[in-house]
Amino acid sequence: GAFANCKNARILRLSQNLKVVPINSFMGCAELEYLDVPEGVERLENYSFCDCLKLRYVSLPSTLEDMFNAKIECNPYLERITVAAGNKKYSSEGNCLVQHSSVNYLILGCKNSVIPLQPEIQLIKGSAFKNCDIEQIEFPEGVWRIYSTFEGCNKLKRVRLPESLIQMWQAFKTCQSIEEVTAPERFRRHFENINPKIVFNPV
Repeated sequence: GAFANCKNARILRLSQNLKVVPINSFMGCAELEYLDVPEGVERLENYSFCDCLKLRYVSLPSTLEDMFNAKIECNPYLERITVAAGNKKYSSEGNCLVQHSSVNYLILGCKNSVIPLQPEIQLIKGSAFKNCDIEQIEFPEGVWRIYSTFEGCNKLKRVRLPESLIQMWQAFKTCQSIEEVTAPERFRRHFENINPKIVFNPV
């Protein structure tokens, strides 16, 4: 928690000799805009960037091995996500942050994201697009599970879901602005429960 709640911090430059960003280090740095994690950093510990709600640019190194619960989350300002070439666990195709394991997780998106065809994404993490300033989203074939994504996406109007999707958990629940959905028929009731006025087009 060394810099927790440092309200005026906007640009963060970390030491080239740093290996670990400890727990809660920059939690609550509400004005932080630029996060550039240098080569050599291997781990971002739990909640190290929790409640940094104005991030515009996130750059991660090839050496990063673990950041799953660092709480770098989407927000209306986030524009760019990059991961240095050579990282074995994370990548940034389509301006998305993808974690590679036995399946590929999309763990962070932004208003300029395009969900990539390669690598094929299977799971969309719950907070991947939380509070994202987007009007439409299209999921490619291969995605089979979406968690409680898109909370706070108050401008989202159009959604297209793939035939490969087998489960949604609380997804789009708060998105009352949705006007049109293209999705497998089995998800019709899910969207009718959100807003009965949604125009539903079966895949």
